[in-house]
Amino acid sequence: MSSEFEVLISGGTVVDGTGRQAYRADVGIRGGRISAIGDLSGSEAARHISAAGAVVCPGFFDMHNHAEGTILSYPQAESFVMQGITTALAGQCGFSPAPLVDKYLMSFWEFRFWPDIEPYMFHEPLIHPLSAVRRAAEARIGLDIDWHGFDEWRQRVVGERISLNLMPLVGHNTIRAQVMGDDHARAPSSEELEAMKRLLRESLAAGAAGLSTGVDYLPGAHAPLAELVALNEVVAEHGLLHAMHWRRTGIRRADAKRDGPPDKLAGIRQAIEIGRETGVKTLIAHIVSGYDIRPRPTAELEEAAAHATMGLIDDAVDKGLDVAFDVIPNADGGVLLSSYLIGPLTPWARQLGSAEALASALRVRDFRDQVRDYLEAGRWYSFQPKADSGWAERIEVLEAANDAWRGRTIAAISQAAAAGGNEASANGANATAADPLETLMDMIVAEPRARVRNLGLMPVSGTRAFLAHPRGMMGSDTFAFDDTWQVEHPPYLLPHPNTYSAVPWFFERYATGSLEDKVHKLTGLPAAWLGIKDRGRVAEGYWGDLVIWVPDDFRARGDYLEPRRYPAGLHAVLVNGEVVVEAGRHTGARPGRVLAGLPGR
Repeated sequence: MSSEFEVLISGGTVVDGTGRQAYRADVGIRGGRISAIGDLSGSEAARHISAAGAVVCPGFFDMHNHAEGTILSYPQAESFVMQGITTALAGQCGFSPAPLVDKYLMSFWEFRFWPDIEPYMFHEPLIHPLSAVRRAAEARIGLDIDWHGFDEWRQRVVGERISLNLMPLVGHNTIRAQVMGDDHARAPSSEELEAMKRLLRESLAAGAAGLSTGVDYLPGAHAPLAELVALNEVVAEHGLLHAMHWRRTGIRRADAKRDGPPDKLAGIRQAIEIGRETGVKTLIAHIVSGYDIRPRPTAELEEAAAHATMGLIDDAVDKGLDVAFDVIPNADGGVLLSSYLIGPLTPWARQLGSAEALASALRVRDFRDQVRDYLEAGRWYSFQPKADSGWAERIEVLEAANDAWRGRTIAAISQAAAAGGNEASANGANATAADPLETLMDMIVAEPRARVRNLGLMPVSGTRAFLAHPRGMMGSDTFAFDDTWQVEHPPYLLPHPNTYSAVPWFFERYATGSLEDKVHKLTGLPAAWLGIKDRGRVAEGYWGDLVIWVPDDFRARGDYLEPRRYPAGLHAVLVNGEVVVEAGRHTGARPGRVLAGLPGR
């Protein structure tokens, strides 16, 4: 006789994702969906899971990530499901794995093999022939990029089978690169715009959930408003989504022309204007304050700036626009992490081949002066010590043989050395201590493998305020990885700690209100906003995306020295009714789906 349920979760406290008060109930799953909730004692089931003393809630949504980039290499998506994320809105910031015609646009997870195609010192070449990238990816990481259209890529993912539900957007930067190539520092011709529209329509028809734009990145940074509006008119025709990494930093390359710091509020207004012109549903990506406040603001001032920024969104919503935003739950973004002291001098470490080679070269005064001149001219975007006077106050030493460094910033070490201390010297290095940049170079000479962290620019108060807004949702800004990924050459990149810790950090540091409110923020709210009618709640008929956990035990285990640790406190994670995580381990199950971008999905 067949069992009544495939899975029976008994004795748990249900937090159903709607925000309503928790209650005790059993949950039965059949056919991948929740088929019964209540007192199910005595029922037959193929598999019993005891949730006594634990919470049963919907699987968590990640509203901004780049899982699509690495999902074929890491189909078990450990870094997502091991923290309870069961649905990921991916393909953000204008980057997607398809469509590909004959070119390939880098989207940053490719650092492991990108130098194999063409060595570089400062800024990586962004666009390479697809054939060259295919050869390098297969040789270095065993990935065959054998697709072209969005539908071909989607079918590859479906055939591979994955462990979470993936909701991929198609990237404007990727489309623009296929049509315009390296000649992208201009507006498109009418023919080129039509070609972009064609690739967009094909991708939406193949199941893309909408369009993402990333106008701080090339080639999309050169797109005029008219181009963005024209493409989003196509998205609006399909009733789909526009996720926009808004103009807030400017092009992130030193060779870009700048007339001064970008007007971040203007970037938010542009995202809203596109929504107003087209009627498209708009998600503003990883929002931060639109105001630059110097010196570093107090918590109260940062919170006030966050509320002032959100006033633009409130005004747009009041006028009938469907605008929301996602928020990264930490102070320093996401994606990838360089935690070595050499990070600010990455180009020279890359050129010389190792941290130790850089340390040796910095003993040479002429070389050191050349590095200083280059940096002070603002020619290396990622580290501009003259333009960013507070940089040394944000770099904190985490691990070093020199006891005097640990727990202190480069600014503090420099000040102590200038006062007559010996903090910046060791192993024969000269501690000039004339300024923080000299101190940094002295420290690299002494300990090139010292480990540091960037204290970040986004105070807790501002992030918390953004997440408390009724249209603010969490996005990790990470790739799908296991717990081994790294880049072996300078700057020795690791996955950002968000990759494994975004959800526990959300609960530990940033979420406000009751547990029911916090869970709603990660489940029912994003599902409803995305128009997904059968996920995001513990309710009969909904898919069995569930997390069984003890909130008081749920905590991040990764940090800036070793981010690649999965959180503690999750008993089990189910995706489409199958157990993918149990007792802190991935089961190997791959029941995830690629969610089609169709209204009423």
